[in-house]
Amino acid sequence: MAFVPWIFQGLSPEAQKFLEKRVYAPCTEDEKIRYENLADELGLNARKAPKPMHPDGCMQGSELVLRAILSQGSDDPDCGMDQDLPEKFDPKNQRKMMGGVKGPNSQGFRHMYFGGIDIKRPIKTFQIPTGAVGEAPTRAQIMAEKAKSLIDKGDLTWGIRTLAWSLHYIEDLAQPYHSTQVPDFGMTALGKLFQWPPSKGFEEMVSETSRMISNYHYGFEAYTSIRMQEGLTNPYISCLDQPRNQSRLGPNATSAVATPEMWAHAVAASSRDLAADIGAASLDFFGKDLMKPGVDIANKKGSLNYRELVTRPDLTDKRNRLHQASCVALANATHAAMLTVEWALKSILEKEAAAAKAAAEAAEKKAAAEAEAAAKGGTKPGDKKKIQAPAASVTAPDHGADAATDSATAPPEPATPNDHD
Repeated sequence: MAFVPWIFQGLSPEAQKFLEKRVYAPCTEDEKIRYENLADELGLNARKAPKPMHPDGCMQGSELVLRAILSQGSDDPDCGMDQDLPEKFDPKNQRKMMGGVKGPNSQGFRHMYFGGIDIKRPIKTFQIPTGAVGEAPTRAQIMAEKAKSLIDKGDLTWGIRTLAWSLHYIEDLAQPYHSTQVPDFGMTALGKLFQWPPSKGFEEMVSETSRMISNYHYGFEAYTSIRMQEGLTNPYISCLDQPRNQSRLGPNATSAVATPEMWAHAVAASSRDLAADIGAASLDFFGKDLMKPGVDIANKKGSLNYRELVTRPDLTDKRNRLHQASCVALANATHAAMLTVEWALKSILEKEAAAAKAAAEAAEKKAAAEAEAAAKGGTKPGDKKKIQAPAASVTAPDHGADAATDSATAPPEPATPNDHD
């Protein structure tokens, strides 16, 4: 949700105008049924519908601005739609490696993408398994395509809401904890490996490392979100206000054939490059209390004092280091999201522009025709035709006929009152 104001201001005037349109709020029950249908088509958890778009449902006069739907809908994927999914929605069995198959973390495989070990940077890109895992770029594309289809058919309410879901996955990939398995080796529990039997040591190492990285992940995400809500005074303003100039999406940003999936991959690649700096800065800024046994923020065991983290004078240098490392990541997310919105709206904006052009040409032809007709009739275009009374017939008086003379000089008789007046 925090990204939408920055995304909106970077869109074309035509896209901005489109997103200011109003639609009637759907009825809560109808909304639930519609979500269930979409869930079956898009592979979502039908039992975990996001919250209603409008608190009053479909009460008479309840309306929504498309821009507001985009903002609210961008949080929907974190409300359970990707959690506790049946096995058929995870054919590659990636959940076990990316958060588990049950509970809040079971959505991880759809909200992350680890690109695999790069042999040129084996330490920075280390991960298990060594190949690429995660569905976030694919999910961004699936949602964007569905959104575009709905919008082109005139279903603006659900088209924009589904588009918001696509943006969520792209924004997630800008978060280095979603694109790198180990942002900093200081967050690992390698000491657990030295146990017997080795299999037990490996399992404990993976479990403890996942817990600790998850703590820094949640801490970084929550802190960044809080700071972004400061509006024009937030510490990332330069990157959010000019994302096209600050992002590092590479040639995909300007390619005429680029797609949301390509932009998502570009975000993930840049995010992985930033991960080492953000991981080290996170460890330094949030401290090592998040590594203590029993601290598990995801499961509400432990927390951070964010108010203190924002204001403590002794953390100023560490705070600035984290802000600097985070700034480009946020620019990447904003820029890619802007491109995705423009991509999804392209067809309908072209259709509306063509209709407006046709209407203007029709009006111009009508005006030209009126001008031509007016020129032939001696009037100006737009003048109303004046109805002139016929000229009176003048008959030369017959001076030899008294009756005719009397008739011509006699005053008219008074009008007879109408019986109905």
